Amino acid sequence: MADISQSSTEQTCASEFPFLQDPETVTFIHKSKVMIIIQGLPGSGKSHLAREISKVYSDHAICCADNFRPSDIKYPFPKDILTKSHKCCQDTAEHAAKDGVNVIVVDNSNIRLWEMQPYLNLANEYNYTEIVVEPQTRWKWNPVELAARSTQGVPKDVIQEKLKKKDYVYPFFYGWFVNNTDSLSLRQMAQGMYEECLQEPQFVDEFVQYAVPGAPQKKDGSVDLKQYFSAKTFDTGPDSLHCTAFYSDHGEIDGSKQYATKPAVQHSLGRAYKLEIIGLLITPRSFGFRLKLNEKELLLWNNDDDGNIPTPPSCKANDELQKQMELMTFDPKGQVQCPGWHPTKFSPTCGPGSRAHLSVGVGVGFKAVQTGIDLVQLVQDELNADAKGKDDFLTIKIKKAIARCYGNGNWLVYFEESMAVDTLFTGYY
Repeated sequence: MADISQSSTEQTCASEFPFLQDPETVTFIHKSKVMIIIQGLPGSGKSHLAREISKVYSDHAICCADNFRPSDIKYPFPKDILTKSHKCCQDTAEHAAKDGVNVIVVDNSNIRLWEMQPYLNLANEYNYTEIVVEPQTRWKWNPVELAARSTQGVPKDVIQEKLKKKDYVYPFFYGWFVNNTDSLSLRQMAQGMYEECLQEPQFVDEFVQYAVPGAPQKKDGSVDLKQYFSAKTFDTGPDSLHCTAFYSDHGEIDGSKQYATKPAVQHSLGRAYKLEIIGLLITPRSFGFRLKLNEKELLLWNNDDDGNIPTPPSCKANDELQKQMELMTFDPKGQVQCPGWHPTKFSPTCGPGSRAHLSVGVGVGFKAVQTGIDLVQLVQDELNADAKGKDDFLTIKIKKAIARCYGNGNWLVYFEESMAVDTLFTGYY
């Protein structure tokens, strides 16, 4: 029987993925750690796609449960054989992750979240960026053709049942992810600029007045500003930086399906982007890079809806901080409104996307989302200052940047020149 899985149609569909044919994406992945989880029914072209990936990335591992089953045993597989083959497949993926293999490909059906969860757990544990894809073959929903193409001999009626059970697997959130090496460099850069600010008595005097309760302290009881921020509470871990584009909570958030099926999102999953970093924000609650999204990136942006700012329990004891938090409310869409606005040196962003950021750390009792919340308030502060013609802010000059205080310990650092960072647009599962 001819090997119909190698048809020209399938090859054309495979070549459409950015991680196979987009030069910038291929370059990004070559210098990163990426796990590609292929999702699809039997006969849909998963193994062909895995082979295409292996041709592009020499340092790879393909993990497929089918490879650990005796060749003389056909579908349906005995339970013990099925269990053992998936255990071997997972072990192979873990060994590859421990070795830091460049690209790990998981070539199983993965039609429901729980099936791919062991691999997602490995990706998160070993700091791999995850890409979940499925072959774009024209027959991927056709049980008759899928059965004919299934190398394991899975019959049509079984495929029909699998098709009924197939889930659309939504990530926890979509966003742009910086690789581990660049994340470390950016963290070091941010920490260096922050410590430059700490050399200025005016910065220290203003900041410590609004330090959050429970902040790290030195032996003498003073606030330990060098150890003030931490990333240990971040959902994605303390190592890799990211900018959230849309929070979907695995599909539980309204609008998840509409976002996931947007042509721009479908086109961009697994694609590299260069994000523009224009400064830093430093507040008693959060510390992060400020971004400026371009028109293409704004097509993927849907992260302006936060409503009122929640107050963590640990802040209840600080009356002044509590008052600040209660006053921080925004319009119904959670973004700064700026009719007639035009960018200036001290008001470089406004409106949709103006809360885009990379969280570097947060104060005690806060989560990474606080960085975006604080940035929205600071953007509003910039607009208010611009409208009033106010420029008598506490300002300090540091290397290649200017830091300006907008009151209550809230600072924005404006870079003399913006910088670009390579990222990959995908989901965090």
